[in-house]
Amino acid sequence: MMMRVFLLLTLLPGLLAGCSQPAGPGSVSGQIKAASPDGAEVRNIAGAQVVLRGARDSFTTVSNDGEASGDDADGSYNYRFERVPPGTYTVAVTPPAGSGLQPENDIPTLDVKADELFPQSVLLLPEGTTKPRVLDASELNPGEVGYVNGRNERVVYQGGGIDTSDLLLMYLLFRQPPMFGYGAPPVLAGGRRGSTPGAAPYRVDEPPRTTRTGQTVTQRPATVPGQGATRPGGAPASGPGPVRQPSNGSNPGGAQAPAGNAPAPGVNRPSSPPSQGVSRPSAPVPSGGGRSGGGRK
Repeated sequence: MMMRVFLLLTLLPGLLAGCSQPAGPGSVSGQIKAASPDGAEVRNIAGAQVVLRGARDSFTTVSNDGEASGDDADGSYNYRFERVPPGTYTVAVTPPAGSGLQPENDIPTLDVKADELFPQSVLLLPEGTTKPRVLDASELNPGEVGYVNGRNERVVYQGGGIDTSDLLLMYLLFRQPPMFGYGAPPVLAGGRRGSTPGAAPYRVDEPPRTTRTGQTVTQRPATVPGQGATRPGGAPASGPGPVRQPSNGSNPGGAQAPAGNAPAPGVNRPSSPPSQGVSRPSAPVPSGGGRSGGGRK
């Protein structure tokens, strides 16, 4: 009998460790921002409906107008979903009625992990603005990123940096951070453009690694070579300005890049220092009728 008690006491710590509390659910949070038609103001927008959809679960919440920054970076997140089962989700945002903003439908892919916060931010564009199309890697040289705007121009960033005062670029970066060298969306703080010519109407802060409560913020692996080294926190511009080119609908391997700017195939261009005191804002481009898409009610 004494031997059985001894064995039970010896094995009990291991049995308890094997029965420890399972990993908990995750969270989803971020900024819902709105750009003014002239690009002079970017602000948190309250009252937007945010829908998170997975294979088995669906959640709905409404954004608020909270604003914070710096060491309290995740305090700038103005929507939040708690107790989200780990899995893959999409998110859709419907702006408040009468706001003059376009909805964003089914942004993929949110890979929510146990006990972590997945950051997903959204920049809503004004009605009548053509949403930019991100350029695929097959349309670019190694180390380049870019998009096609409403004027059918290719806007290409070279040399391992980007201009964070470019609103259309920030729209895409919010949707797909890894394609622009980020593991999570940066935090935009501030609101209206000041008197400095060309200055962004916001400050760009690095995304938080942990929340105020100590929860780990999920970081996705960046998919763009040559990116991620020239983004000082808080700077309105973090790299040289873009090269603008007419678009013919395709550009395999970056064939339209001007002579002298394109690296040899397969060779990454080394990072160049950020431009000093020069930013190149790209306000939303009106498209006449524009496209507004269908939001979820």
